Amino acid sequence: DNYKLLHNLKALFIGDSENHPFMSSHLELGDVTPILTAFPKLEVLQVRGGWGLHIKPVKHEYLKTLIVETGLMFIDSDTVKQICQLDLPALEYLELWLGGCQRYGSDIGTKLLLPIISGELFPNLKYLGLRSSDYSDNIAMCLTELPTIIDRLAILDLSMGTLTDEGAKALLNFPSINQLHTLDVSTNYLSTNMIEELSQLDCQVITNPQANDENEESEFSNRYICLYE
Repeated sequence: DNYKLLHNLKALFIGDSENHPFMSSHLELGDVTPILTAFPKLEVLQVRGGWGLHIKPVKHEYLKTLIVETGLMFIDSDTVKQICQLDLPALEYLELWLGGCQRYGSDIGTKLLLPIISGELFPNLKYLGLRSSDYSDNIAMCLTELPTIIDRLAILDLSMGTLTDEGAKALLNFPSINQLHTLDVSTNYLSTNMIEELSQLDCQVITNPQANDENEESEFSNRYICLYE
């Protein structure tokens, strides 16, 4: 019953572990639905971990920021579906660290993200971060091939992933990208030429740093997301 003493709690960070500062996917979580129901005025929820994260389809009137960080996609496909089933009318900031699904056999991918990418959900969303993903090119192409959420975003963040010139070119050739305030593609695998082309966009583009070495062969197997365990 002590939660009643924190009835007006505005922000909560779960998973700030000193024992595993660089091994977030080793942090066992659980059902965070009671957090949402116990704190109706919560505005910021940040979760770091991976094992066993669950969220039941509830409505929360005040949550403005939801951040989920992981190194592996052990927040599995069910968790992504559960996030898509949340009713969050005030949500403005959604940040998902998608992890290394292709190397660990998870079926997480752009198909599961479509309800978010298409703009069907979260009508007040201004920031969308699909970060630390090993399928960043697919995400970029999906964002430009379908009616998407970009038209009403202020910030699109695809940083810390495996974005290459192929995915960046799709963004470059998509007129709606210029309506953004900021496009963040830092810490990916973009060439110097592509960075120069992106700098010509009308929006602010964050490109530095990049993780690639243009003097080395850049095969997919040699590209790693920023947080990889």
